[in-house]
Amino acid sequence: MKTMKMVPSHKAMAPVARRSVMLLAAFGVAMTVGACENRRKKNDIAFDGVFFTTKASYVSKESREHFTVEVSKASKSLDGAKEAGRYQATQYCVENFGTSNINWISGPDSEPQDLKFDKETLIFEGNCKV
Repeated sequence: MKTMKMVPSHKAMAPVARRSVMLLAAFGVAMTVGACENRRKKNDIAFDGVFFTTKASYVSKESREHFTVEVSKASKSLDGAKEAGRYQATQYCVENFGTSNINWISGPDSEPQDLKFDKETLIFEGNCKV
C-alpha cells in the first residue's frame, strides 16, 4: 500500500484562505470607519470654542416652516450654544425655503430667563419667513 502525503492542494486551500483574508479586510475596514466617526468633520464649526451637536426639525409636516432647534450640552457655553442654534436654524431655513429670515418664538436673542431647556439641551422655536 502506498503512503500518501497529506499536503493540502493549492486549489483546496484557496477558498478558505480567501475567506480569511476577506474577513480580516472587513474587520480592518470596520475598525477604520469606527475610528473615523469620532473625528470632527471638516465643516464642523466651534462656537465660543465648543463643538455643539444641533438638530433642527419641523413641528408638523403641514407647516414645515415652523421648526425647533435643539442644542445639546448648552451648559458648556450658553453664548456658544445660542449661536450654534442660530446657525442651525439659518441652515434649516436656507436649505428648505431659500431664506435666512426667521421669526423667533424663542430664540438666541431671548432674555436668559425666557430660554427653554430640557436638562442640558437648549431648545429654540421659530418660523422661516417665506
